[in-house]
Amino acid sequence: NQSMVTAPSSCSGPASAARTEFTFLGVGDGVTTGAVWKIGLLARREVKAADGTSLEVEELAWREPAVSGNDKISPVTEQVGPNTDTGIYAPVVASTTITRGGQTYVTANTYHSHASSALGPHFNDYGRPHHVVETGGAGTRTTDRTFDYAFTPYIKDRVATQTVRVGSESFARSWSYDDATGFATDEYGWGATPTGGIRVRY
Repeated sequence: NQSMVTAPSSCSGPASAARTEFTFLGVGDGVTTGAVWKIGLLARREVKAADGTSLEVEELAWREPAVSGNDKISPVTEQVGPNTDTGIYAPVVASTTITRGGQTYVTANTYHSHASSALGPHFNDYGRPHHVVETGGAGTRTTDRTFDYAFTPYIKDRVATQTVRVGSESFARSWSYDDATGFATDEYGWGATPTGGIRVRY
């Protein structure tokens, strides 16, 4: 089942009468069971004008965990009502669809799904998509990223390379780090390849 929450807008002026409605994934009806990890997740957000006209709708789709179990952060069984999960999964957004002013904008995310290891990737790269496709009225933009986990300290948030493609154009960036500290040592920006373009040394 789903639950809806209505919140007034914090804006001032004529638009202040607008309201935002949030729809969340619920526990279920006691008959049909579902996944524990889905409970409480945002499913839909809609902004409405004072007269009820829909101004903007955002809909979220959540990625199902891999059948292999690689995405689970714990083997512990959890249960809420009639819903039971074997293993704990940290949910990540598979896609977001926004409709505004007659236009639709879609962002689709793809995640790695590997078993936990010292050098990663694991836990879906800690909730970060490695491949993102954004589609709208102006066309499509694709972003690909790789991540660096080869640090002595417990540092898991470093991006190694990023390539953005729009049509026939491609722009790449890359970063190098000191493995002992995690500090950046080199950065290459906006070239045709990850080590092309402008270089900055730290």
